[in-house]
Amino acid sequence: MSYLWNSSVSSKIDSVVLMDELDQLMTSKQDVVYNFFNWPTLAGSKLVVLAVANTMDLPERVMSGRVRSRLGESLSHRSLKEG
Repeated sequence: MSYLWNSSVSSKIDSVVLMDELDQLMTSKQDVVYNFFNWPTLAGSKLVVLAVANTMDLPERVMSGRVRSRLGESLSHRSLKEG
């Protein structure tokens, strides 16, 4: 899948991936989730990843620092309670 978002072909294609049930994709290594959030950070990438989870505090409670470092705009559990 890296080829789709990190090649000369991708310069002509904008893509949006909606990851629903993100909490169900979490594994001990978190490689799948890390890769999806890493691809938009690659030079020339035209990929946007939107993720939805049923767990409000998923980033703080479950995600490793490596995965959290790839998150762009995310709402924290605390900001959801306050808002």
